[in-house]
Amino acid sequence: MSTNAMTHTNESLKRIMKNVGSLSEEVMRWKPSEEEWSIMEITAYLVAAIPNWLSELKEPSMYSKQSEEHGDNQLEWSKTIKREELLKKLEALQAEIAQSVNQQTDVLLNARIQKYDVQIEKNLSKILHDK
Repeated sequence: MSTNAMTHTNESLKRIMKNVGSLSEEVMRWKPSEEEWSIMEITAYLVAAIPNWLSELKEPSMYSKQSEEHGDNQLEWSKTIKREELLKKLEALQAEIAQSVNQQTDVLLNARIQKYDVQIEKNLSKILHDK
C-alpha cells in the first residue's frame, strides 16, 4: 500500500489527536448543550466506530445494525473511560487503519471521520468563545 493512500485518513486522525491531546479531562467532558456530544463522547464514538467502518468497507455484507448500535453504546463507555486510555486507543487505530486501508477505502473512511472532526472543532470553538 502506498503512503498516498493513507494521506486523508491519517491527516484527519492526526488533527483530531492534536486537537484533543492537550485538553484536560474536564474540557473533554464539557457538553455545549444537553443535545450535543462532548469531545470525549465524540472521540469515544470514533474509537468504537472506526473498526466497524473498516469492516464494513472491506466486506459490506458484514455490516449490520448491530455494529451501528455498538458505536452508540460507546457514549455510555465514554462516561467512565479516562482521557489517557481513550487517546491511546485512538492512536492505536492509526496502525489498524494502516494495515486495512487502500485508496478507495481511505476516501470513504475519511469522509466519515471528518464529520466528527468538524464536531470537535465546533466544540473547541465554543470552549474558546466561553473563555
